[in-house]
Amino acid sequence: MAGDTHHGARCSRPRSARQTEIGRCGAVSKREWNTLVREPWNVLIHQSLQAIDRHNMLWISSGDRWHLQQAQVLREYVSGLKTWIHQQEGR
Repeated sequence: MAGDTHHGARCSRPRSARQTEIGRCGAVSKREWNTLVREPWNVLIHQSLQAIDRHNMLWISSGDRWHLQQAQVLREYVSGLKTWIHQQEGR
């Protein structure tokens, strides 16, 4: 991100609540959007996205449409989960 440094120097971007809690820009992971609602779902979403990629690769290499269908099922699941998360966060 523009103006961001990761060696203890000041950064020019606005501080998120997590950054304020930690006290410096470089200590925050790339997932600055993390919330208490999202935290328990992060690993599952990441693994689901990996599974989508794997199904897509297997569909391309084998031509088995089952993999294409399963990738779509997972896309819809992740989309629905993200919608639910946003609702829980009051967005």
